[in-house]
Amino acid sequence: MIEDVIIELGRTRGEDYIQSKWSGHGYGYWKKRGYKATFEVILSVIDNQLLEKIWYLLYAFYLSIEDKQHIRTVKDLFQSFHVQTTIET
Repeated sequence: MIEDVIIELGRTRGEDYIQSKWSGHGYGYWKKRGYKATFEVILSVIDNQLLEKIWYLLYAFYLSIEDKQHIRTVKDLFQSFHVQTTIET
């Protein structure tokens, strides 16, 4: 639920920036960097320290559990912002 709020704020406050940042390096680059680094681009746009701290705590909790099937992926984030997810060779 917190991620949904952060993603929506990212769309409202800086969708163009997020799209250009992710597209500039490409999906393969961000997939290698991982979910946290990719999500931090959204956090940098929303500029809300409280949501950021809550997200980091929840992300740390997520890392401690074994069942990670319900967690978003880098691809999910790219699709939320309509950024291409194919890896160019």
